[in-house]
Amino acid sequence: IRALSEKIKRLEKKAKTMPKEIKKLLKTQAMEKRKIVKLEKALKNTKKDIRKLKEMQRNIEKMGIDLQKQTKRLEVILKEAEAAINITAETSAKRSYEKELNAYLAADLVRLYFEEIARAGFKKTLTLSEIINAYKFTLEKLEGSTVLTKTEQEEIASELKEIKKAIEKPEVAPIETKGYSYTNKKGQVYYLHKKGKLYYFSRDPLGAISLPAGYYVKENEQTGLPILKKK
Repeated sequence: IRALSEKIKRLEKKAKTMPKEIKKLLKTQAMEKRKIVKLEKALKNTKKDIRKLKEMQRNIEKMGIDLQKQTKRLEVILKEAEAAINITAETSAKRSYEKELNAYLAADLVRLYFEEIARAGFKKTLTLSEIINAYKFTLEKLEGSTVLTKTEQEEIASELKEIKKAIEKPEVAPIETKGYSYTNKKGQVYYLHKKGKLYYFSRDPLGAISLPAGYYVKENEQTGLPILKKK
């Protein structure tokens, strides 16, 4: 941006001096008419270049603001992920709690992808295979597992795909259900579901489950989506 500004200043200075040169040439008639026309054309092109550079400068400044916003959002997402990993280190000695924590962190990883990243327009940032690797990393931290079999990977991929479809399923007419429902500030109703070890919310009331003991629901301020949290 600084380089563009300096270039614009140089061109503007050049544009200011050109009319004087033209007048001088007209008075002295030291140059042929075609050279004067050439100078006038050069002046016109210079002014055109200045307009283009100023527009480019504005676009770069706007892009910088947008990138700052997206960077701050990604920093928040990374802090959440780091906090989840830190929990595993603090509770590594409590083996009876690790399996339960495993399910919680795995669900949080899925929630982070489908509700935070995918819905924020970053679908191409993470692939399904990368999410599976994140799930594998969670297992290693909690249970000391080093290998996920091909069957286990296929099961995880299948679960994640089904959860993704359920989350993206359009809203249906409300029906009576014994399952847990959450109404956000916008008046939208979400129902709690579970697939394998993973909890998630969708707009579909069919198959909704009760709120599990030891959990509470928090609303995402930006998306309005409910998030299941461990007490």
